[in-house]
Amino acid sequence: MCLLAICDSKPMPKENFAKSFSSNSDGVGFAWVQNKEVNYVKGLMTVKDAWEKYNAWVKEKLVFPHVVHFRCGKPFLSELTHPFEVSPLSPISLANKTKSEVLFHNGGVVGWKDRMFEAFILSKAIPDGPIIDTRVIAILYHHYGKRIFDFIDGKWVALGPTTLKTWGEFKEDDGVRYSNDSYKPVTRYIPARNDYNFQQEMFNAYSDTDSFDKMIDEFII
Repeated sequence: MCLLAICDSKPMPKENFAKSFSSNSDGVGFAWVQNKEVNYVKGLMTVKDAWEKYNAWVKEKLVFPHVVHFRCGKPFLSELTHPFEVSPLSPISLANKTKSEVLFHNGGVVGWKDRMFEAFILSKAIPDGPIIDTRVIAILYHHYGKRIFDFIDGKWVALGPTTLKTWGEFKEDDGVRYSNDSYKPVTRYIPARNDYNFQQEMFNAYSDTDSFDKMIDEFII
């Protein structure tokens, strides 16, 4: 499913962050603008690491707007967490700065492997590292511009040094715009990752709200 959170005037609360991860547990990334550059951190693969990095950034910098992405998808690789740079090869880095836009996605792109070859032809090269649909669309967006999203489903955010663009519907909740409801306390999802012990622990917590709230403190703080 994945989840996008656009923080316009408030950071993500701890509880929403934890429950977003429990629903989309395949890695976290976030991005903000500073000194006319887009800064991003990605590849945060555990809820504890993700929250500690995000919370430390909130306490030290806290720039609005900023964008947080929770990934749910295979394969389980840090390089495939969002965002992806909008450029001819969309190079992969787990922490970087860029003067170009970066792209986040909630959804799936049908037939993206066919589009992948189109991206390679346009860029006249094959990018290094693993490739998924969002990275391919980041390359095509570089070449074709925003009208490409008239023909692609899903919810998208492009954050640039002076712009924040969205495609698809987002719902605002206390200063944060979310791409779906999987951040809400009432949501009860079992993580997609094939990890029985993790799933069982989350399942037990879901059955009791107080237990889940206690687990947030134990896992994250």
